[in-house]
Amino acid sequence: MKSQTTAKRFEIVRLSTALLTVLVLWLMVSLTAHAATLTINVVGVAADGTTAPVPSYRWTVEEDATKASIPGRPADTTNYSFSFHTSYMPVVAAGRVGDALTDVQNTARAQDPDYARLLNQELPDLIPAKRYYVSVAAQGYQMGGAPVVFSNGGATATVYLNQYPLPTAQISVFVFNDNSPINGAPDLPQETGLAGFQVRLIEAGGTYGMSGGEVTQDAFANPLGTTYSDANGTVLNKGSGIIKTDANGVALIKNLFPAKYTILVAPPNGTDWHQTSTIEGTKGIDAWVKNNEPSFFQEFGPPGHHVFIGFTRSGSIARNADGSAIVPAASGYAVTGRIVNTHNSRPPVYTFFKGAPVDNCWVGLNEANAGRALYAVACNRDSTFSIPNVPAGTYELVVWDEPLDM
Repeated sequence: MKSQTTAKRFEIVRLSTALLTVLVLWLMVSLTAHAATLTINVVGVAADGTTAPVPSYRWTVEEDATKASIPGRPADTTNYSFSFHTSYMPVVAAGRVGDALTDVQNTARAQDPDYARLLNQELPDLIPAKRYYVSVAAQGYQMGGAPVVFSNGGATATVYLNQYPLPTAQISVFVFNDNSPINGAPDLPQETGLAGFQVRLIEAGGTYGMSGGEVTQDAFANPLGTTYSDANGTVLNKGSGIIKTDANGVALIKNLFPAKYTILVAPPNGTDWHQTSTIEGTKGIDAWVKNNEPSFFQEFGPPGHHVFIGFTRSGSIARNADGSAIVPAASGYAVTGRIVNTHNSRPPVYTFFKGAPVDNCWVGLNEANAGRALYAVACNRDSTFSIPNVPAGTYELVVWDEPLDM
């Protein structure tokens, strides 16, 4: 009886396995039956806006694994608001069409590691329940891509490629005297530009592990500052690669590849200028520029420069009509203190407590109600400071640090 019971158990296991196998096969057949063959339409766009089909190109299909954002649906754990971005998009298939395929056949295999995989690859069948993205590269065009659209049992992707040559990008930089008041922002027209400051262009991608570093050449591989007689890169005057602000404190860096750049500004050697402006806690200010970027940037309000960076001098800044310093005056009060970090207590209390001293800190004294800057001084090594002989009155004390990382 015992052996019969064991046999029955094995029969149950075999039956369950068989049912599971049938279910998996049914699911595979069902998905295959509903799969749609992909069709890619590649359209080239010339500079004048005219379009024409592109018959030869290289294509890649990836599964779109990003979290779908559905209009009108409240935020939850399935979308971007509460979860990390997906960083890996599985490659479904890749191949070449037209002359791009012939190019592969005429190229030594050692020069193209994807020779065998891309030689006879057909466009794949895609599952409508998933999302896909198609990327296309063609000779003479900028790379492009588009999502796959499922409709009437088919799957299509229409990809538009901009034809070379493409218009370049440019960045406008304004360097100003931050003295009315000291606040890191240009207060026009009271604050004026600073001439002769060197503007350095950094490829911001290098910050995140990709190839980057200082940019000294433009999109035509000539030194920055080179001027051209036409859009094809015919040189008119070759630049030096060194960009400095003009008499108005403005530097316009032209003929750039579209990208994200970080702007660093250095004052002339031997001068007493110290940077006050920061956006993300560094001396570098980022600029995102696109093809045919205008010479101004407009996010909200009136247009302005892509990047603005302020500097101030140490010691007495504003003066009386007779030329004497407002601060320090002949007599007055000493404004002293120490600059430290703040931190919260543990919940449920949310009181601020004094933290560690701020290294390399600076303080500035402005007139009350956003008036002139009167005085600026670097802190002592222990982050204490003292502003001597301040006349009686009400003032604003501003605080920053030399590396601008606080």
